[in-house]
Amino acid sequence: MTSDHTKPGELADLLRVTGRTVQRMGNAYIEVFGPDALLPDPRHRDHRVFPPVAVERLQRAADLTRLHRGLSTRQALESIRDGQELAKPRTRPTPAPSDALMERLLEEVQRLQLEMLTLRRDLLDRYAPERPDTAPPAPTPDPDPAPVAAAPPRPAQRPARLQEKHQELLDSLHMGETLKVRPGGRTGEIAELHDIYGTPLRQIDPRTIAAMLRYGLLERVGDQYHAAPDALRQDVTP
Repeated sequence: MTSDHTKPGELADLLRVTGRTVQRMGNAYIEVFGPDALLPDPRHRDHRVFPPVAVERLQRAADLTRLHRGLSTRQALESIRDGQELAKPRTRPTPAPSDALMERLLEEVQRLQLEMLTLRRDLLDRYAPERPDTAPPAPTPDPDPAPVAAAPPRPAQRPARLQEKHQELLDSLHMGETLKVRPGGRTGEIAELHDIYGTPLRQIDPRTIAAMLRYGLLERVGDQYHAAPDALRQDVTP
């Protein structure tokens, strides 16, 4: 191992992911580029270090998985290995307003301004006092006021620093793993994390699911949970 090799913890800081995510990315890298692509760390038998070319490829793969939702790290590495260019996500262009539309909007704004000036003049004429001691009559209270609709409950404010288990689950979903729901457990449902091949990995604590739903980090679609589109990487509370 040379000094230019990157340790797993250093790579996690560089990619802004957790240590377990780096481990999964390293396993995917070995599956795509072969068992000799990463060298073992002589100080830790179960750890591997990353040469510069591996760091560069994993950075590109992480960018691709963030750009293409549902793309796994292995698929991104395979496209890098094969020299394939992934199509950029299509964005719907915003049509520019035509000159005729802008002219109609300008006429409508001018008309509304004229109506507001006329209404203001009428109100001033109607309520202008004839004598200094004349005051407009007080409004009569409604004996049976209509009930005021209750305001919808506000979602819980998302914490500035996510817990590590919340961020780790978001990273897993962004890397292509799936969070499925099946019947069972004390709550009637069990949330289970599956890898990209559909193999069950582990069960997720219902309290973790409830907290991430409350903070708007997860969305449920059918029998699966997905990471919310705006659930980006944040600072992690240890």
